[in-house]
Amino acid sequence: MRSAVLLCGLIMLGANSCAIFKSHAPKPAPRKPIYSGRTATLEITGGISVRGSVAMPPGFEPVPGWPPMWLMQNDDVVVAGRVGGRTEVFSFSGKNFQARGAIGEDFGSLAGDGGIVDLAVSPDGSEIATAVEASNPARLEIVTASIIGGGKGAPIATFDGDFAFASIVWKNNATLALTLGPESNGAPATSEPVTAPLDQSSESGATSTAGGLYLIDITGLGAVSHLDKIKCPLGPVNFSPNGGFAASGGTDMARAAIIDVSSQACLPFGPRSPVKILGWSPDSTMLLYAGDIGPNNLPGAFRYDLKTGATSVVAIASASAAFASDGTLVALGDNELTWRRLADYPNSTIKSEIALFSPVTSEITIDSLGFSGTPELLAQSSMAFTQATDAAAIDLLFPTPKGVYRTLIEYSYPSHQAFALASGAARGPLLMSWSHTGSMLAVLDGVGGGAKLTVFAPPR
Repeated sequence: MRSAVLLCGLIMLGANSCAIFKSHAPKPAPRKPIYSGRTATLEITGGISVRGSVAMPPGFEPVPGWPPMWLMQNDDVVVAGRVGGRTEVFSFSGKNFQARGAIGEDFGSLAGDGGIVDLAVSPDGSEIATAVEASNPARLEIVTASIIGGGKGAPIATFDGDFAFASIVWKNNATLALTLGPESNGAPATSEPVTAPLDQSSESGATSTAGGLYLIDITGLGAVSHLDKIKCPLGPVNFSPNGGFAASGGTDMARAAIIDVSSQACLPFGPRSPVKILGWSPDSTMLLYAGDIGPNNLPGAFRYDLKTGATSVVAIASASAAFASDGTLVALGDNELTWRRLADYPNSTIKSEIALFSPVTSEITIDSLGFSGTPELLAQSSMAFTQATDAAAIDLLFPTPKGVYRTLIEYSYPSHQAFALASGAARGPLLMSWSHTGSMLAVLDGVGGGAKLTVFAPPR
């Protein structure tokens, strides 16, 4: 199904999806968009509900990979970034999110005597964890705190050594997962897959000089389990919904791999170059990933089937794809784009479309977003998806005579409708995340130390 989009206000994509590539007469777009406010870099479309718009402290710079993090009840947002080279963490709450609190920084609360290298909020939004790097002696500490009650951070595990990287994610509300890169003076890990039982947990606060994957129980004594039967080197991991698997996108020294958490079997997949893990299917049987890994290292998004081991192309020149709550695959791209056209004409004009692939009927439905772009800019666009409401927030980049512009679009899979939330010149990073209920979208953007947190309530 194809239908045109209005560039401001309500963007109607159509009400039905009964036929593939079915066309409807486009509705004319207003000649002059009306704006009702601004994020740090974009004009907000008139009529779009904004729950809060708050300037960050002077000099604050967003950090790619650290989008806004939602706490319980959708009433609080945690934002982390850098001010003068230091990591600082703030909370925003109250009416219109105007109440700002400093909850952590390097060599302060949530960090002790080190610098914050990674942080994550628990799935229920009640706890925050930080990975803190100290230099004398070289070690990594994991610090947790109850941010709902304003509790002070306390170390729950320490790892001696100088590691290549440290990444933390929550496996569930009670278990924190830590991935450590090998020490700079450590022996390289083997890439051979193995199958072995899970080892026994160590005592609370145990130290280790080995890289790899650790599971940290934040309840009780905080036991640390090192999954030391995993023999393939790992990058940061992303857990499946059932918690049974962990996918690593790899690093320059480690191939992408899927780990069976129970047996610790390691299954390499995809190419030998690093990839970005996009997400899992609701039943934990399929994985989406993206990277410059198509023919001749062209960018694209791909799907890996754990049951069959088969890999399929999801979108060409796009890194924006997700699974909806019913298993439908949602991808941003151009249905008519080919690898050959991408290779020969990377700056040619293409359409911006949403493709929906049904796992039940195997039908593909195409919804047009009404924008013309290029393959090169499509590859730089991004998408945040929430299964709570099956909505996608799309940061769409496209060329104009005045340079590269972006439009922030909210697309609803159930209604096949989209709304242009904001638009303007593409300047600096734009980070976004959905609230737990999928009713609000937090956007952090800014450049040159003038960042802003904007909370949208997209139309429903």
